[in-house]
Amino acid sequence: MPAAAAAGIHLPRPRGLPTGLAFVKRMRRGRVSPHYGVMSALAVILLIIGIVLLLFGVFVEAAKFLLWVGIVIIVIAIIAWLMRFIRRQT
Repeated sequence: MPAAAAAGIHLPRPRGLPTGLAFVKRMRRGRVSPHYGVMSALAVILLIIGIVLLLFGVFVEAAKFLLWVGIVIIVIAIIAWLMRFIRRQT
């Protein structure tokens, strides 16, 4: 007896392959692939990876743009500081 059942905890049945005598008979006859559900799980994993990479690409492009904006602001600040410094000297 599993520990969860002994403790009185009811765990839901996994939803992978269907079970039962009819399903096993169909598998033996070759009507159901032994990889039932594997391709759909693979498709979901690939979809998630694709979305993450898409978002990562967008964020990297945004970061590159913001990096250039930051560099321009720093250059403008240095020029303004130099102009103030030079005007004080004269």
